[in-house]
Amino acid sequence: MAKRGALRAGVAMALALSARPALAQHTDDNAVTSAEDAFGTVVGRESIGVYNDQFIRGFNPGTAGNIRIEGLYFDIEGCCTNHLIDGETIRVGPAAQGYAFPAPTGIADLTLKSSGDKLVVSPIIAGDSFGSISAEFDAAVPLAPGLSTAIGAGAYHNYYANGGGSKRWNFAVVPRWKPAKGVELIGFFNREQTFGDTQQGTYETTGDFVPPHVPRAIYPGPLWARSNYYNEDFGLVGRATLGEWTLRGGLFRSLNRGDLGFSNNITVNPDGSSARQIAIYPWGESASWSGELRASRRIAEGRRQHLITASLRGRDVLTTYGNSAYGNTVVAPDNPLAAPIGAVVSFPEPAAQFAPLTANRTHQLTLGLSYHLKWAGLGEVTIGAQRTRYIKDVATPCTGAPDPAACVADAHSITSRWLPSFSAAAPLVKGVSAYASYVKGLEDSGTAPSYATNANQLLPATRSRQWDAGLRWALDKKSTLILGYYDISKPYFNLDQAGAYGILGQETHSGIEVSLTASPAKDLTLVFGGNFERPRVTAAPNISQAVGRRPVGQNLQVASLNLNYKLPFAPAITLDSSAFYIGKAAATVDNAVTQPGRMILGLGLRYNFKLGKAPATLRVSAKNLADNFTWTALGSGTYVYDAGRSVSAYITADL
Repeated sequence: MAKRGALRAGVAMALALSARPALAQHTDDNAVTSAEDAFGTVVGRESIGVYNDQFIRGFNPGTAGNIRIEGLYFDIEGCCTNHLIDGETIRVGPAAQGYAFPAPTGIADLTLKSSGDKLVVSPIIAGDSFGSISAEFDAAVPLAPGLSTAIGAGAYHNYYANGGGSKRWNFAVVPRWKPAKGVELIGFFNREQTFGDTQQGTYETTGDFVPPHVPRAIYPGPLWARSNYYNEDFGLVGRATLGEWTLRGGLFRSLNRGDLGFSNNITVNPDGSSARQIAIYPWGESASWSGELRASRRIAEGRRQHLITASLRGRDVLTTYGNSAYGNTVVAPDNPLAAPIGAVVSFPEPAAQFAPLTANRTHQLTLGLSYHLKWAGLGEVTIGAQRTRYIKDVATPCTGAPDPAACVADAHSITSRWLPSFSAAAPLVKGVSAYASYVKGLEDSGTAPSYATNANQLLPATRSRQWDAGLRWALDKKSTLILGYYDISKPYFNLDQAGAYGILGQETHSGIEVSLTASPAKDLTLVFGGNFERPRVTAAPNISQAVGRRPVGQNLQVASLNLNYKLPFAPAITLDSSAFYIGKAAATVDNAVTQPGRMILGLGLRYNFKLGKAPATLRVSAKNLADNFTWTALGSGTYVYDAGRSVSAYITADL
């Protein structure tokens, strides 16, 4: 597929809108200069750091249910667009100190789009060297005294690094109302619709080896294996400060629904030959109601500040899915189709008929109480406890099962747990403070991946625990160094010998993390972060297969370095560079294969100028400058390749 020009739409920013001085909305987006640490920062379209809302200390906070929106509990099923979310904070280490109800593996706290008493309209045109092109706008609109809204929409023609693509549109609105001093209500609605989304090929080896290089940016086919689906979210957040009391609450709805899903499986043999199959399964639906009520009471006592917080949060999640152990899958072709590993294949789409879907309903209710003490000159302590009740009902229909005798009766389980937490921080010497914390959790484990024989099955909730400790050193007004150690334990999920995804043992991650934010010279900002880990597995006693000491896909090192430099002789131009290193990792459950480490280099340029009186920015960035080819293990012996060299650009103005 020929690549389409990435910069062809740059001049389209000459929009005939009235220019007016306004608060910057996108032209000042810069994650490097905004970062308070290197653990994860998102500002508009820009993001940096060693962690994100899909990866914290080797685990996925979204899968575990550790997502918050405006600090409140949010069960995420299909969210969120950048027209809804302004940024996120990764709460680990010092950023989690004083947080009333932390969670193992960290929390990703999302911030909704803001608006105020100034009108700002920000159109964006973007594209990349894979051929993608998009047009978006965001606006902050004052409606009346104390009432405003943020609104945004986008249309996208996507071409992926793996050669596939999709078309997409989205829309979000975030109204804000301040009816009285100290009182605010925030609503939101978000919808994203995707058409013709292709599934990346997954390369499954038949032995202890890594697949050979394949041509990148070529969709392996067939063209009919495309999905249509949408995400929809809405909710209401309220907060009020009444003297020493603060009341906060939120109620949220999150939905993901589609038609058909596809798993594009490419089996690779030692001689380089390959065979193809497409697994087709019903997309199903996942939908949830979730929310939280919080009441906090602050008590001032001289140098001591006390904060007592009570919380009640809950969720109700209904998930329907196919591709269960009862064969809710159509495989095309019925027998693997031999083809060269880099070839594009095509074969007729079969008539897909499925057995009734499995329905899984989860109810969870959690009551929490937290006490926080801050003593000037001595430090702070937070002690909390949560009592959670987790109910799961699974209705598995037997209609269409190949063996009716194998049907499993409907399952019902109830789990109740106390989840304690403790954190403390104290100054040691001038500019240096120490911190430590301990927390237990009961977390979701997500669903089995598409390449597993039990694809899409909901996995059980599991217990986890984490402790960490470290030092935070304020080197000067613009420089901070954080050095910490953590230890996390959770069940180990991966593929067994039959290709089913489940618990194989216990997984422990111990590691050192470092963050340095500094300004070593005028107009130069540096952000360095690293996670240097020792992940290990203890196999369950009932597991007969060989299970290695290293968990699959867990890198021993992850490090990032970002530099941002404003040219002194041309202050409208800012240059930036990035280096992201991902260390080696086990690629099979028995650790017979190891995927090597790799370095990803990037360069960028930001040019600030004026459209009339309005600020405008042209942003150009390049990734994987060396065009390194690397394989990433999704599961045991199952790989995808990383993106090659690419260039992306966007142009925006705050009108």
